[in-house]
Amino acid sequence: MAARHEEPREPDEAGLRARDVDRVWVMARLDEAFADGQLSADEHLDRLETARTAVRVHELDHVLRDLRLPAAPTARPRESRRRARIVIGLAAVAVAAVVVVLGVAFFSIEAIPDEAAPAGVAPAGVAPAGPAAVVASETDRLVGGPVFAAAGLDEVVRAIREKFGTTVIEGVHFYRDKAVASIPEATSPTGSAWYTYSLGGAFHEREVYGGQSVSSDPNLRVDVAKLDTRRLAALIASAPERLGLTTGAVPRTVPFRVTVGGDDGGQVWVGVNSNGLDSHLVAGLDGSILGVHRCGWGC
Repeated sequence: MAARHEEPREPDEAGLRARDVDRVWVMARLDEAFADGQLSADEHLDRLETARTAVRVHELDHVLRDLRLPAAPTARPRESRRRARIVIGLAAVAVAAVVVVLGVAFFSIEAIPDEAAPAGVAPAGVAPAGPAAVVASETDRLVGGPVFAAAGLDEVVRAIREKFGTTVIEGVHFYRDKAVASIPEATSPTGSAWYTYSLGGAFHEREVYGGQSVSSDPNLRVDVAKLDTRRLAALIASAPERLGLTTGAVPRTVPFRVTVGGDDGGQVWVGVNSNGLDSHLVAGLDGSILGVHRCGWGC
């Protein structure tokens, strides 16, 4: 991204399409700017969303336009102009060669009848999906569920209050299409019970044994009404890119999970964890990132 400490881009560079690595680099700079007080919580949230969905480099430049960036960024690769000129020169030679080959091939294929395009190849005249569409399809299966939207998170919190008369509970696991809440119960042999909730429905499937813990101590409590659901939803949406997770790396049998528990006054765990894969981050109830554990193993 353009910054005062970097060399200016060539005039047309800002019009280039943004890569995943560019988006992740910018989001990391926004996190740093929020941590050192340059951005308010709302500004941080809005700019994260802009960076996550940016298609062009100039959109990412605009996100960082007024921020003080580190003097020596380490996460963003940048090639020298000299190397770029060499690459452009080689590319020109390659293009010339391709033009010659295509000219010969044109006369060879004129007489061949049209055939259906192979699977996965866009038919003639149809543009292939751009980078933004690819990123969206990669993350949709992981975090595209209705529960992970701010409205879905709000509905679960509201349902907890209406069903149990309080929002102070042991904790809750959010998944794409359901939530599983751990509720303290004096009548339970284990001291608590698990209830499953689906949007638009009601709590059901009460269980008193088993279940995945929501915190390090069953006596801890958290007030889920204190969740900043708007910021949390944005954090969930950006998590796959932050954590290096793709649909190819995450089996369908391993769900993307968001757990709210009572550790340290209330924490949110976001990511995936199984015997063969772990990549997650930890945040506060306000959605601020406390730590990122990218690809602990398995990806």
